[in-house]
Amino acid sequence: MQTLMRDLAQPVTPLSPDDRGELAYARFRADPDLLLLPVVLGERPVGLCTRQHFMLQMASDYGRALYAGRPVTFVMNTDPLVVEIDASLDTVSETILNDRPAALLDGVIVVEVGRYVGVASSLEMLRATATESHQRRTALEASNRELEAARNAADRASKAKSEFLSMMSHEIRTPLNAILVGTAVLEGGLTRVADREIARTVVRSGKMLNRLLSDVLDMARIEAGKLSIERAPFTLAELARDVDQLWRPMAEEKGLEFRVALDLPQGTPLNDFALIGDGFRIRQVVFNLASNAIKFTTSGRVVVGIRARSLTGSRHRLELSVTDTGPGIEPRLLARLFSPFEQGAAGRSASVEGSGLGLAITRSLVQAMGGDISVMVGPEGRGTRFCAELYLDRLDTGVLSSVEPTDAPPPALRILAVDDNLANRTVLSRVLGLLGHEVVLAEDGREAVELADQHPYDVVLMDVRMPVMDGVEATRRIRGGTGPNRLAPIIALTAETEPKRVEALLAVGMTGHLPKPLEPAALARVLAMLVPEKRARTAAAA
Repeated sequence: MQTLMRDLAQPVTPLSPDDRGELAYARFRADPDLLLLPVVLGERPVGLCTRQHFMLQMASDYGRALYAGRPVTFVMNTDPLVVEIDASLDTVSETILNDRPAALLDGVIVVEVGRYVGVASSLEMLRATATESHQRRTALEASNRELEAARNAADRASKAKSEFLSMMSHEIRTPLNAILVGTAVLEGGLTRVADREIARTVVRSGKMLNRLLSDVLDMARIEAGKLSIERAPFTLAELARDVDQLWRPMAEEKGLEFRVALDLPQGTPLNDFALIGDGFRIRQVVFNLASNAIKFTTSGRVVVGIRARSLTGSRHRLELSVTDTGPGIEPRLLARLFSPFEQGAAGRSASVEGSGLGLAITRSLVQAMGGDISVMVGPEGRGTRFCAELYLDRLDTGVLSSVEPTDAPPPALRILAVDDNLANRTVLSRVLGLLGHEVVLAEDGREAVELADQHPYDVVLMDVRMPVMDGVEATRRIRGGTGPNRLAPIIALTAETEPKRVEALLAVGMTGHLPKPLEPAALARVLAMLVPEKRARTAAAA
């Protein structure tokens, strides 16, 4: 509560300018607690006698002889500090400290619209200031406790939300994995065109559901401030190939021309140009923009531009652009374009499928990587061009190459596949069989540890979340044991793709990870990388 001067004003009976000094002396002598005597003419204050100053003046016989018989105006302060009754103590204290330091000892006269009301001594003002400071400190401490409690509650809610989303991600992706992989396997054995088209529709719909789930999880991480950005080398040539391979078939299916334009600094070898950044998130940015462009463009073309330009030293500006010939964006809606769930804000058809989170996530990703994103509308309001700019360092030495999938079937690997879901085990076994590998199945971590202690395997495919014993504990026991698989590759099969969670899996001894829903081609590539190790072991044994 703010203290006002009306709370401190003491209604001391004033003196008049004609009163003699002896009257003031007598009043101070009669009341030891009286510190101030105002002097008032009519209702207007004209001076102030302070106890300390007045009694010093009257202390000797000479002083009493000189001032006792004279008007009090001879010994009063003729310029006291006068303050209004509704002024706050804070304001008065600031005035005293900045402009009238003498009033810190003298005190003040309190008036109401110029009329005398009372006086406030410096002692009373100091006491009130101390009380008010104590009250404020107590209130601040209480507020801090409330804020701490609210923050803890918010942290608990955020943690519960993250855990719920992570659990739901696992629960949704587990059956979705069986649907997508199983349908992909079935499609390969179908002969009728109509049947194959139905299978492709199921796969597309499943991937759309997976994309929606990923968007929701990413948005939750962004809102919780838990979005992590990694730094690792990646090549723009590989990025361009990934974009072309993933999005060209979808564009051509709609009758669109699709092109990826890779523009590197002059004289740069294509596969020798690597930047250091979060390659996964950069792919996500390009994929989101390309997906939107294909989704909203009904005719014409979609062009993805990947352009790098040298700045100073190893620093490079990376421009990622996607240009389409779609319906464009209404200018009045541009401000809402990057807001969550604003699928129709672009002035395009809101009947298309999607979460409406893609552009919001894309902007958050670009900003988290220290860049910016912009959008331009084409001539006559037709077509759009999104452009994200990032500033990254170039890897100064070495050539990065990716493992290319091969059409030749790799030599058979002996694989221990662990998953608690029967449908996933069935589908995984079928896929691995089609790839020509020998498969042993386990339905939980404990069974996997028992099998790993008995027989050698070329690789263990380990689900992470399982009852009885999860994949993390199973990996710890395999690595810490003396069985034949303590050095074998262990690949995590998980719906959890957050970088920190993947790092935690690697920290317990897993060799790598494959995200669910599982892509058969990605699984084939990983297994193909392990074939040379088996060949080397076989040659050494011979």
